[in-house]
Amino acid sequence: MLKICHKPILDESSTYSASGEISASVGNAKLSGSNPIGLKPRAVASTSAKSGAASSLRAKVDVNNNGTSTSTTGWAQQSNTSKVSTSKLVTSTEKAQFHGSHQIKKTKTSAWQVKTTNIKF
Repeated sequence: MLKICHKPILDESSTYSASGEISASVGNAKLSGSNPIGLKPRAVASTSAKSGAASSLRAKVDVNNNGTSTSTTGWAQQSNTSKVSTSKLVTSTEKAQFHGSHQIKKTKTSAWQVKTTNIKF
């Protein structure tokens, strides 16, 4: 008996990320997204502190659903920690542009440091 196995020619998903330093000594911003075959694109944003915990961290993902609508995760915020991540945001369209917003406040009296990240599918 001949058994035929089919393997996908393409990966199950294409993963992309946009990242950057919020400031040299404060923290990092990352927006990770994927576009799984047969599903809609999705993304998650995270903000992390360098060298220990920060007073406050925030991360948010907004998406433009190919010009038809916008969606957001809203702000994910944590205090006295080293990392915060949003929930996964899935688009309602095949083409979309994600915008990550990242904020970190190293100490209670310091100013907010801000970074934005973008991924387009």
